[in-house]
Amino acid sequence: MRRLVTIIWLAALAVWIGILVLMNLRLPDATGQAIFLLLFGLTVTLTTIPLLLAIRPSRRTESSTLARFRAALTRALLFGLLAIALMTLHLLRLFNLTTALLLGGVTLLLQLLISLRSRA
Repeated sequence: MRRLVTIIWLAALAVWIGILVLMNLRLPDATGQAIFLLLFGLTVTLTTIPLLLAIRPSRRTESSTLARFRAALTRALLFGLLAIALMTLHLLRLFNLTTALLLGGVTLLLQLLISLRSRA
């Protein structure tokens, strides 16, 4: 598991560097913004996976490290999708606190639904 976390951290670092290169070499047109949003979501997801594995203690119900990794990956993907949605609203100049809270609430409800379905 430690080797996998190290590989994920290195991949996240590579994508962060890719975002910096993209921002400095590409004009902010629609294609550049779409590439940026995809890289941004991937970066947030890859950065969040090791943090979730470190923060969230393993439960007795999750006997394998694969189940723990799968749960962290699910949460990280949802967090990455939330980050993409919020950044898209920011690029469209539609971002405010109300929309951020509403999208955060929807993300929390989705996570609750996923965790309840996985227990059943």
